[in-house]
Amino acid sequence: MCSSSQSEAADDTFATILAPLFSYETLRSVGLSEAKATEVWCQWLDWPSNGIQQEVDPDDGGLQMYFDEFIIGQTCGNTNTADDDDDDVAWETRLEAHGFNREAPEAIVDPHFRDARLTEPALFWAKHTIEVRYEGSKIFRQLLVKEPWLFSVGPLHRTTKTRMAKLLRWKQVEDLYLLRNSK
Repeated sequence: MCSSSQSEAADDTFATILAPLFSYETLRSVGLSEAKATEVWCQWLDWPSNGIQQEVDPDDGGLQMYFDEFIIGQTCGNTNTADDDDDDVAWETRLEAHGFNREAPEAIVDPHFRDARLTEPALFWAKHTIEVRYEGSKIFRQLLVKEPWLFSVGPLHRTTKTRMAKLLRWKQVEDLYLLRNSK
């Protein structure tokens, strides 16, 4: 039987960033509920040895499944399904039924972005949220490798930790994602 093997610090934003990219903690950080994250993580760990490979496997020139695409496939399925209403509660309920935690649907139905949100169905925005948060996590890890001073211990450490946690808010990560892709 598979277990999530989550660390004690899974709810600590800073610790979650430092967890391996291919991890239960990443599933939680992109917005999945505990139950859905455990289900998806177990499916990833129990991957069949024949057929499509995972991106973490040595590349033999065959098909590969990327972790972010796997997450989207296991949660969003067909993102082209239409939403018949503009009721925020119905959207939140629908997203939670697909395995999202409470925070992700609340962020998606933020009233400041209502007009933009209603241009696409709920699962489109769920997929977008996963993509943005996953990409933000990758960018952040690259930054930590390029800027090792961020790991410094001492007076700057607490301030740096606070700044890094603030950077992870999905709207700020989305800005980083859009900026990176506009170049």
